[in-house]
Amino acid sequence: MTLLDTIAAAGEVSSSTFAAATPIILNSDQILPRLSKPSPDSSNNNLIIPGSNWNICTTDSQIIQSINDLSKALQNPNPKKPITKTQFLSLLNSFFVSVSKQIDVKITDSNPIDSIKRLGFILSPEISSLIAEFCISLELWDVLEALIINNLLKSRNSSNLVEKLIEKKQSELLCRFVKHVPDLRSTEIQSILKYFLSPMDNNCFSAMISVRKKWEKEAISAMEKATKIDMPKKITTLAKEASFLFLISLDNFSSNEVCLHYLFGCDNSDPLVLGSALSTLNGSELTNLVKYFIKWLEKYWNYSDLSQNQSGKIGSVLSLKEITSMPSVVSILKAFGVVLDVNFSYWVLNPEIREEIKRGVELVGGMAMEGNYCEQLGEIIEQLRANKK
Repeated sequence: MTLLDTIAAAGEVSSSTFAAATPIILNSDQILPRLSKPSPDSSNNNLIIPGSNWNICTTDSQIIQSINDLSKALQNPNPKKPITKTQFLSLLNSFFVSVSKQIDVKITDSNPIDSIKRLGFILSPEISSLIAEFCISLELWDVLEALIINNLLKSRNSSNLVEKLIEKKQSELLCRFVKHVPDLRSTEIQSILKYFLSPMDNNCFSAMISVRKKWEKEAISAMEKATKIDMPKKITTLAKEASFLFLISLDNFSSNEVCLHYLFGCDNSDPLVLGSALSTLNGSELTNLVKYFIKWLEKYWNYSDLSQNQSGKIGSVLSLKEITSMPSVVSILKAFGVVLDVNFSYWVLNPEIREEIKRGVELVGGMAMEGNYCEQLGEIIEQLRANKK
């Protein structure tokens, strides 16, 4: 059976079955060596000669069957008897134990978080989304976080997941979702912006305070490493820089604005998608967002070295997760330009925010002028180096 025959046969399977929607990454090491080359045929002038004996290996077949069994169990055909938290964890643990035996990977029994970390690559975005929905309904936040931070969820498969997290006031998980899930839809960005720019109640704002406390905790950790005498010089230098970056990221920013760092720090949204989301914000939300951007522009203007920050490198070396979400000057400038373009009529008709806009434009103009000077100076330096040679 050729690969083309296998694909054609798979297409004949009813698309309503969940198995057809939960693919896995096949192990090519077990498939390619078994392909049989057809006997030479002088009459065949094709440059590409298809092989035969294409079959899925036994291990992959077993994994597919395990995924099908899990998906059928989670679909829960009897709504009168919903799956309980204990039953769900039992199903999840049984699935991972079965898969771990099939591929010979050791896991910790009864620990779905460790299992997701080690075996999450087995899960397709579709089955991951199904598991995430159960995690929200059963409030298994640690399991859901494991799915998010291990990059197992995709925006196109996670329907209404953002809305459900907002409904449950899970600000920290929402920040994790923004950071780790690529290609957010405009409706998702819109909901996230409204949630962070206009906290619904005190409980909602309290959840955002917990996010800020995580930043403060890592800032303290960076300061401690910067002041330790027995630390290597490289670590001490990076820790001092991290302490400064944390100070910049927290100073003069409210707790809900710290949550916005994740959205504009990941820089994974297309300007058209962002523009569509921004066009639906009300006047108060737009004003708060512009003030947030201007705070960043002032910091980048006052501390020009910030544009060269190594937050990604610092985060990986010092094991600081939050600092990697610090927005870059490029992402802030792009977002500020989009919010001005999309809502231009609002800025014209509302003079009370005009001074803020004017301040932002002045800062951007100053940065552009300084950038031009630096570019010209760089060209002069390169010319002098060339002449010296």
